[in-house]
Parts: sequence; structure tokens; C-alpha cells
Amino acid sequence: MNVGNLQAGSGRLQEALEQLQLSWAIAAEVWKDANARSFGEQHLQTIAEEVNVAVPAVSHLAQVLQSARRELEE
Repeated sequence: MNVGNLQAGSGRLQEALEQLQLSWAIAAEVWKDANARSFGEQHLQTIAEEVNVAVPAVSHLAQVLQSARRELEE
């Protein structure tokens, strides 16, 4: 597995989350009822929390894989 692919994928995931949050901010300006709050809390907040956990984990995995590759090449 190419470590660069992990890092690139992680970057795309972060960018997608940022785009989702921007789009939600625009939608939230006009959608202000209980369903909107529920959607934001149950779905969007959960997605953001999971991405914020996944991105550092992917970074750590990339470091571990780089280290393993270096050790195997020695």
C-alpha cells in the first residue's frame, strides 16, 4: 500500500468535510426548524466527529507503514 495514497485520501476526506460544513452553513440559514437541528446534531455533527478521529488515525497509520517500509529496506 502506498503511504501517499493514505495521506491523499485523508486530505480529500478533510476537504469533503469542510465542503459539507460550508454547504450546511448555507442551508442552515434558511432551514431553521426542529428537523434541521436534529439533522445537524444526529448526522452532521457525528460525521465531523468521526472524521476528526479518523484523520489523525490515518496519519499515524501512514507513519507506521513508512517506518515498516524503511525497516524492511534495511
